[in-house]
Amino acid sequence: MVSADFSNLKPIFSHDILSFAKGIKSALFAYAGFEALLIIFPFVKEPNKAFKASFVSIVLLIIAYVITIVECYAVFGPKLTERLMYPTLSMIKASDVPGAFIERVEGILEALWVLFVYTTIVSLLYSLSVISKDILGHTEAKHILTIFLPFIYLGSLVGDSILDMMNYGDLLTSTLGLYTIFILPIVIFIVSRFKKAGVNK
Repeated sequence: MVSADFSNLKPIFSHDILSFAKGIKSALFAYAGFEALLIIFPFVKEPNKAFKASFVSIVLLIIAYVITIVECYAVFGPKLTERLMYPTLSMIKASDVPGAFIERVEGILEALWVLFVYTTIVSLLYSLSVISKDILGHTEAKHILTIFLPFIYLGSLVGDSILDMMNYGDLLTSTLGLYTIFILPIVIFIVSRFKKAGVNK
């Protein structure tokens, strides 16, 4: 059983502003995927309630991420945490829950992880089908996904290891994520303002 040493978090605020900006950029792209809400909101009966629920969910997710990162740094330290591929899973394996009736708790975490990844992929594929349907002028969104199946399969063959896939995923997120998180919402907002002004005029 390992113990947490919160002195591993020190020193705090010892870096310059540029280093914090780079860290914020890397942490921000960990939440990439929430832009699918921009596609789902128009199909919701009560968008105001959906926005509130989504905002609360994102806040709770941020809190959970912060707690997890702090615990990993406290248990392994910053250098070892940086070298681990799955630090959260390693922390759970190294921990001992007193009175637990399940010996391998990480199995439950892995099952939940598969469930969460599945729901994320489904929402992104749905968003892709809706956007492609509107661009191609097709009536059925579900038929559009068959066009992308070969590209999804070829994309799964990229890389020789899990580490390569993670590096490619980080590169893709940092490039497309910059567009979908910052540029696309601003463009949509500007276009909607012009459309609203034209309708009023």
